[in-house]
Amino acid sequence: MTNTDINNKRYWAYSNYLIAIDKILQQEYPNEKSLVDKTVKSRGFNKIQGKNIDYEILGKILRHCWFTELLLAKKVPHSDLLRFALPWSMVEIYYSILFLLNAYFFTFNKDLPTSHAGFLNTISSDISTSTSPLLPPWNSFLINDPAKIPLNFKNFPFASITNFPNPLCSPEDINPWLSYGLFLKTTRKKNLDKNIKNWKKENNRRRILSTERITIINRLRATTFFDCIYRLRIRSNYEDIDSFAFCNAQSYDFEKLHKSICNINYYTSLLFELLIYRSIGKMKFQLIYENFVSTLIGNLSTETIIKRWGFINNCF
Repeated sequence: MTNTDINNKRYWAYSNYLIAIDKILQQEYPNEKSLVDKTVKSRGFNKIQGKNIDYEILGKILRHCWFTELLLAKKVPHSDLLRFALPWSMVEIYYSILFLLNAYFFTFNKDLPTSHAGFLNTISSDISTSTSPLLPPWNSFLINDPAKIPLNFKNFPFASITNFPNPLCSPEDINPWLSYGLFLKTTRKKNLDKNIKNWKKENNRRRILSTERITIINRLRATTFFDCIYRLRIRSNYEDIDSFAFCNAQSYDFEKLHKSICNINYYTSLLFELLIYRSIGKMKFQLIYENFVSTLIGNLSTETIIKRWGFINNCF
């Protein structure tokens, strides 16, 4: 297999994963109002109580998120640049969502993690509880051994999956939940392989017993949407620029992928903003919002937070 073949497969696999998640969002939430309505009716949302927090700090965290999202959104008209910009778009969606998680944890008085692993551990633990206010696909997760069929998915339309599609299959031709399930499976396998490699190094061992492997699996956090986004950030940032530089994708392919990234970021932001709004109330959230959109940069957010604010503000 040539390097071009390998790079094509890598690009299309990751592109298909993200487009599949976007398709799930379109199916589950055909518009912003549908996400707002389902969130407001959820048991976890209605259990949210107000918290006494430093709103200046919360505003600063949210501005980081909104600024990063704005950078993503403003690339959309420049399709000629997306071949070069897409690797960074995958980094930007991760950091935009990371700041969302930071704001969410801060709002609900959770200890703020100091590392990427800390953020992923904390949100995984939060999602695994029965009172999590998140909705599918954000609250979907995979546990146990990723090599043992059927796999153990939670908050998923399938209790188990025995057959996965080829990652190169277009999301237009298959159930996007199957593609998302494969994304979770391969991400969990990569996390497990990394932990086993570290264990062998720490214990100066070449092999690992099945009982020791099971112990590592049991300690592995539930694999979530957020682990998948982090995986993309690592590959784009450090490991896999060639899959963009040498793939056979055309301008319209890059444009489609970038729009999916923006849509995933948009709806993820709307969900977490609803949860934060519920906790701090309209006056505090509106003040944070107005402080941002009153700036020259914030005033450009007509397709991001300004648009979402219209739906949030009209639903309460």
